[in-house]
Amino acid sequence: MSEKIKKTLNKFRKTKEISVLEEFKYLENDSWDINYWNRSELIFELYNNFDKEDKVLLKWLINEEMKGVELELPTETIQICAFMLYKVMDMDDIYDLYDIKFGAGTDLQCTTDTELIFGIDKELTKKYLEENLSEGNNEILNCIKHYESFETAVYRSREEYIKYFESKRINMLKTDFEDIKEYLTK
Repeated sequence: MSEKIKKTLNKFRKTKEISVLEEFKYLENDSWDINYWNRSELIFELYNNFDKEDKVLLKWLINEEMKGVELELPTETIQICAFMLYKVMDMDDIYDLYDIKFGAGTDLQCTTDTELIFGIDKELTKKYLEENLSEGNNEILNCIKHYESFETAVYRSREEYIKYFESKRINMLKTDFEDIKEYLTK
């Protein structure tokens, strides 16, 4: 990745100023986000070195990526952001993960892994949602119960999913992203 991307990332980490991210902000022009390729570089760079301190940046990136759903931007980058948020999540981040999977159209609903909506631990997530019942919580809870109703489905634990993503899924997403980038930038 470019030194410029690394410098921007380091500057944001020091200052937490959103204005540092101006060249990565969603900006539609002729049915395309003209900052998408820059933002994708930032996402891939962040993936190489992120932690809980990057959560503000992750949520900002997710928000910018979600703005581009109607433009049919590649979904690989938001899936990577979702994984990073999942890995550093607190219980209340379940809402963002659910919105990524179900609030942004069919492409993300089909490509975003189900394990993300199970949160830190499926049983703890269900308990959290039950103890804080609301319409939104009930929707997520019903979704989890729906997935549990598939008798033959096998879902990974949090540790298994993280290992799977970091050893296999990320490579698939990177390959798909590079193929799409080559096609779209011809």
